[in-house]
Amino acid sequence: MQSLEVLRTLSFCSTELFRVQALIHDSEEVVTAQKALADAEQRLAKLTQENALLQRRVRVLTEFMERKVSALEGVVPYLVQSSTVIVHNYPASAPIWIVREFFLLVGHVRSMYRGEIVNQGKDGDRALLYVQYSSAEEAKKAVELLNGATAVQKIKLQVSLP
Repeated sequence: MQSLEVLRTLSFCSTELFRVQALIHDSEEVVTAQKALADAEQRLAKLTQENALLQRRVRVLTEFMERKVSALEGVVPYLVQSSTVIVHNYPASAPIWIVREFFLLVGHVRSMYRGEIVNQGKDGDRALLYVQYSSAEEAKKAVELLNGATAVQKIKLQVSLP
């Protein structure tokens, strides 16, 4: 009888041991899950900071672009309705005074200036040349008369309105 009692006690202890091991295993999984949650929370905090930084950058760029657009709003209508003509494909190395007389034949030239380089090629860099007349009528007349004309140094004029 005593051995039966020992076997029951042994069986009970064995069952309790398995239950304790299961609890330990479950608690280890909880710790692992807690660590994973903490890591995820850190990543989320970092991403939130990066998002805030990106939003600030977007806001700054948007404000910058709005200022540029508002500055251009005053210029674009002026160019569209203006007395400015554009000479395309003008040799960047050629001085602008050599074609000034051609434009003076049409009317009073208020200003001339070379713009940005728009084409870089084997024949040399090409730029835009801007010619401003006193009136829009003179600018239209310049396009009609000078577009396609050959100027000094065999410079073919490609003249248009903006």
